[in-house]
Parts: sequence; C-alpha cells; structure tokens
Amino acid sequence: MSRRRLLVAFLAGAAMVPAYAPLEWFPLALAALALLIHLWLTAPGPRAAAWTGFAFGMGMFLVGVSWVYISLHRFGAMPAPLAAFATFAFSVILASYLALAGAVQATLRVPPAGPSASSRSRSGRRQATASRKRVVPPSPAVTRAS
Repeated sequence: MSRRRLLVAFLAGAAMVPAYAPLEWFPLALAALALLIHLWLTAPGPRAAAWTGFAFGMGMFLVGVSWVYISLHRFGAMPAPLAAFATFAFSVILASYLALAGAVQATLRVPPAGPSASSRSRSGRRQATASRKRVVPPSPAVTRAS
C-alpha cells in the first residue's frame, strides 16, 4: 500500500465536497467515486482496499463536516480543542464505513474473466501432472477374456 494511493484517495474524497451545495458541481462526485472504485479494484488486498476507503472518507468528511466544528464551538460553546477533537472523531467514525466497504469489496471481488498469465502456467502444470497420473482403463477385449 503506497502513500501515493492514499493521497490520491484522500484528494478524491476532498473533491467530493464541491459536488454538494452551495457549489453543486455534481460531475466531481461521479469522477471521485469512479476513482475510488478504480483504486478499490486495483488494491492488492482487502487491507489496502480498506485503507484506501478510509483515506477517501477522511478527505470527504474532514473537508465536508466543518459545520460540525462551527456548531459545537460557536453555537454550542464547546472549547475549540474539544470541538476539533469531536469533529475529527466524527470524521473517523464516518470514514470507517468506507473502509469497511472497501474491505468487503476486495474480499468478495470476482476475478476478471479470462485466464491470466500466471493461471495459464499453473493450469499447464496441472494438466501435465494430471496426464502423468492418468490411469488408462483396460480395453473391452481384455475384460471379456477374463
């Protein structure tokens, strides 16, 4: 799992925010989600897919839920450090759902159609092994004579 993959996921999540009101640049949401799905499908395993989903969620929620900090600090009179921690914890909880979705997607992933190069070489070895172990049944003439 590379830092570059996580940074791209984080920035894609942050790019989701202008897709909502007041800017409503909705094509950004489609592009960001398409990028997230691509990153999930190319992840080497469930753990990498989970971290990718978490990074995407943190980008989206840290940028998108600034109103929670304002509500807690300005209108709720919560001390600034505590409001910042609560907003960060809220973002972590929400991003965990995307991490779970990434892990589940990678676990249930169906391999692409068609044999890959590695499976062809393995199947070739399996066929060669199977032909060596093949037992030839006796011919019908031999069984009648017995």
